[in-house]
Amino acid sequence: MWKKHNKWTRELIQQMWELQRKLWEHRNNIEHTQMTPAKQQQLDVMMTRARDELQVGYKDLQRQDHHLFTNPESALSMTLTDLELWLKDVQLARRAVDAVRIQKCKQVARSRAVIHGLHAWLSTCDPMTPPAMPHTPTTATTSTSNSHAKS
Repeated sequence: MWKKHNKWTRELIQQMWELQRKLWEHRNNIEHTQMTPAKQQQLDVMMTRARDELQVGYKDLQRQDHHLFTNPESALSMTLTDLELWLKDVQLARRAVDAVRIQKCKQVARSRAVIHGLHAWLSTCDPMTPPAMPHTPTTATTSTSNSHAKS
């Protein structure tokens, strides 16, 4: 009798594992291969974005990001997941260009501020008048001031 229970329990556990595996495969099939209406709508929106990005092109991007646009046909034939990743890569590439532009604008603004300050300083100087030397007491003036203090 004990052997029958052992065999029955073993088969039940095996069937439960098999059921779990089939459920997992079914879920993956739906998630990764079947096109649901919601996924189709997402894909349509992303295809429109991809076409827009391809039309803008890579002319403003950094050289290391030009590879994203080498094969436009492959971008338009990607799966939903791959297209989503491609669009994120393009977005990051465009942000990188914006960051470089902002950095260059800041550098130009700093350079202009320095030049403006230098120009303002130069405009206060009269080129015909020698620069004023700060007054430093000499030994002669020091000794006379000391001699007057003693009297």
